[in-house]
Amino acid sequence: MTLKIDQNTLIELPQLKDSFRMLPYDSSKDEIWVEFLNQSKQFGKWSTIKLHKEILDHVIPNCVILITNSTKVIGCGALCKLSRVSKTLTLMYMLVDEKQRGQNIGKFILESLLNNAKNQGFTNIRLYTDDYRLSAIALYLKTGFLPDFKHTPDAKERWNKIMKELGYRGN
Repeated sequence: MTLKIDQNTLIELPQLKDSFRMLPYDSSKDEIWVEFLNQSKQFGKWSTIKLHKEILDHVIPNCVILITNSTKVIGCGALCKLSRVSKTLTLMYMLVDEKQRGQNIGKFILESLLNNAKNQGFTNIRLYTDDYRLSAIALYLKTGFLPDFKHTPDAKERWNKIMKELGYRGN
C-alpha cells in the first residue's frame, strides 16, 4: 500500500523515555543497524552491502534515525531520495522492536524524519507498506499521510478493508 503526505509545518516531537537515545548516524553504526534489521525478520536478510545499496546510497542528510536503549538498536527509519529529478522523498524501513512498541518510538522517528526533511525544503513524502502492518498504518494516518490510489489497481478495495480493520467508518 502507498501513502503520501505534503507536510508544510513542523511537528512537535513526543518525548522519549530517558533510557532511549537517538544515535546520530555514521558508518560505525552499519553493523548494529544490520543486526537489528536481521533480528526483526521483517525485511529479509541484510548485510552492510544491502544496507548501503537500498538505503544509505539514497539517504538525504540528517534523515537516518536509530533509537537505542542502553544495549541495542530498538528503532530505525530513513528518508531517501530515490530519483534525481523527483522532489519526493520515500520513507524506508521504519521499524520498532516488537517489545518496545507503544512507547512513542515510532512516532518520534517518523516525526523527527518529517521535520528534518521539512528543514531541508522537502515536503512531499511517500511510503510503501504491507496491508497487515495495521499499527504502523494507523500511525501514518494520524500523522497526516493519506492513501495513494495511483500505484495499485486494487488499492481502493484494499484500503477499504484496512480502514474497516482499523475501525474507521466510510462515507
